[in-house]
Amino acid sequence: MLNPELASSARTAQPWWRSARPALGLILAGTLAFGLAAGAGCRGLQQLAARAQERRTDEQALALLDKAMTLLLDIETGQRGYLLSGSLDSLAPYERGKATFPDTYADLVQHLSGPSARSGEFRAARQRIDDLVRRRIAIADAQVLKRRSGDADAAAGDTDVDGQLAMDAIRAEFDTLGAAQREHIAARDADAARLQARSAALIVALAAGGGAMMAGAVGLLAGERRRCDCAEDSLRRFSRMLESIVDDRTEEVRSERDRLQSFAKQLDDGIEAERRRLAREVHDQFGQVVSGTRQVVQQMARDHPGLPPDQLARLTGLLDESIGTARRIAGALRPPLLDDLGFGAAVSHFAERLSLPGQLEIGAEIDDDEQLESDRANQLFRIVQEATTNALRHAQATRVSITGCEFRGLYVLRIADNGIGPQPVRADASGLRNMRERAAMVGGAFEFGPGPDGGCEVVARIPLHQPARTEEHAWPT
Repeated sequence: MLNPELASSARTAQPWWRSARPALGLILAGTLAFGLAAGAGCRGLQQLAARAQERRTDEQALALLDKAMTLLLDIETGQRGYLLSGSLDSLAPYERGKATFPDTYADLVQHLSGPSARSGEFRAARQRIDDLVRRRIAIADAQVLKRRSGDADAAAGDTDVDGQLAMDAIRAEFDTLGAAQREHIAARDADAARLQARSAALIVALAAGGGAMMAGAVGLLAGERRRCDCAEDSLRRFSRMLESIVDDRTEEVRSERDRLQSFAKQLDDGIEAERRRLAREVHDQFGQVVSGTRQVVQQMARDHPGLPPDQLARLTGLLDESIGTARRIAGALRPPLLDDLGFGAAVSHFAERLSLPGQLEIGAEIDDDEQLESDRANQLFRIVQEATTNALRHAQATRVSITGCEFRGLYVLRIADNGIGPQPVRADASGLRNMRERAAMVGGAFEFGPGPDGGCEVVARIPLHQPARTEEHAWPT
């Protein structure tokens, strides 16, 4: 209930926004100044980063200049060493320099930047370098060829003088390019320094102006303390209203999550139904066709004794292999034992099929599986498949133990191995996520950690029956 005195005061007082208008204007102006300062700083940082990247490119060009010259020196050193010694081992720098120089020189041309790199003078310098390099390498090749032919005196003739002159000209051209590149780097550094100083001055000016405006706004708002108290009361009411809205939104999110889980379960059920249908089609249709074909072949063999027996045997073997393949595909899509004899029989058959005598021992001990509903048995079997596959693929295990039983209204499934134990999980790993989602899909929990034998242990606990819900959520169509 509002105090009558306060109500009268509120009626006679001018609206709060009129008295606070100057302060609001200062706040807006100060906020704009701070925003401009932040924008100027961000833009300055971007420009400095661009200058730094350009400088790194220029430094890489200098490094490539040194590397290209070093490779040319290797070519010259290897050629001269071979001329003097005649040993093929001396040609190693020569061969290495010839193999590496083209790529290095191409990288150098790409990294050279600035106006000079686009000028006619640079193109002329590059043409001179190309001619000099080809000339120097050609001279070195000719000398090496003469030395290999046994003409050591001819190889050491005046062509060596020509090679030295070409090398001196190349060195002069490279020195000129290096000096130009260093001047370009110095110009970039000076430009970056000017840009940094200008950005700093602009940021300081804008921040100082914004701070002064904010200080003026604070001074104006200090005289409006009573109205601020009223604003705080309104804020508290708004906060309570906001909390109520957040609670409503949280409940909506929870409802949507339940609907998503319901959709995921419907999707998984549909996938399993399609697996069952495909397994039945493969087994019944394809298997029957192949079996009938095998009988036709056997009847042909009986009716026509003159047919080649080796080809008939080969054809019969291929048909037998096709029958086995159809059975394996049907079993992989949907183990028939899971529908016919239940979870325990399917797990035991799966473990027996994967066991390798002397290499891998898989033991299965499943109890109380008759209490499992069909969807829970299916999710648990998929967890067994995923956990066993992970143990075989990553754990380097020789023994895997699968146990399951009912405990206090929950069905507890454990898969443990004696492998190398838990390892760092990759960012793209999906096995643990799939098992956790399958357990959550039927209202259960999933745990992964070190096992009793030093390996890994997977534990899934799911309720035997679906908990009752007060509201059924259906996926919207």
